[in-house]
Amino acid sequence: MKTFIFTLLVLLTYPIYSQQDPQFSIFKGTVHAIPREELLQPFSEKMLEYRKIEEIAWKDINFEPRLVYQGYPDIWTEEPSFAIYLESTMTILEDACYEFHLETDDGSILWIDNKQIIDNSGNHPMTLKSGSDFYKAGEYPVKIWYYQGWPDQCGFIFRSENMKSRTKCLEEKVEETSFEKFSLNGAVLFDFGSFQLKPSAKDELDQIISVIESRDITTIIIEGHSDSQGDKEVNLKLSNQRALSVKQYFLNFIKMSEITIEAIGKGEDFPIADNETEEGRAENRRVVILVN
Repeated sequence: MKTFIFTLLVLLTYPIYSQQDPQFSIFKGTVHAIPREELLQPFSEKMLEYRKIEEIAWKDINFEPRLVYQGYPDIWTEEPSFAIYLESTMTILEDACYEFHLETDDGSILWIDNKQIIDNSGNHPMTLKSGSDFYKAGEYPVKIWYYQGWPDQCGFIFRSENMKSRTKCLEEKVEETSFEKFSLNGAVLFDFGSFQLKPSAKDELDQIISVIESRDITTIIIEGHSDSQGDKEVNLKLSNQRALSVKQYFLNFIKMSEITIEAIGKGEDFPIADNETEEGRAENRRVVILVN
């Protein structure tokens, strides 16, 4: 007698389809009978050549952890191991950093816009992996790979959220990725207390633009920094305004739409010299440009 694998999706933990931002279209895909040893190999498109069990369309895709015999939604199979390949369209409503979470038993992978965001592969119990990235408003293709290789427990939870920040995941990337750094003295770019670029700023910024245009750059992060004199909130605001001024200058001359340019005000929190001396404070008043 065939084993009933999939039942109604009524025990959903997170209703993905109803989220405001991001939004997802119905997840459509296929279920394939795949040998257990193959499921432990890195994913490749060749896995989709294995026998197709079912075609599925899920409005909601989550189900709580449970024993395999308690079932999944929508599929009958006698196969001891199988995999599900789902595709959807993600709609982003505002330019921001977004975070994604995959918690599964056994393995799973998430791609967005053909970029791998989460790799939660392996033979394991319910395991949570997360990833984040910056997205501009628009639509992006989404793919999810989920497999069940061992007839014990199963579970799938996918969550996503707008982090309400344009810079958080970019800051995390700076820590994880090798960025080339350009540090410009604030006095070269701005008059004291001002965020209007001086004429002398043009030569300095144009040199950096030449470097960017000669390379395959995808991300530019502009950080404004201040000294510790005066009110901290005023310093933070000024540093942000200065970073935005440099960003606007770049936007006027860099025409490559695939480059993400972000501006961040750091205020006085990251000094590189002693704020007790005038020389040190002058060094701390700076703009740092990170390119990757």
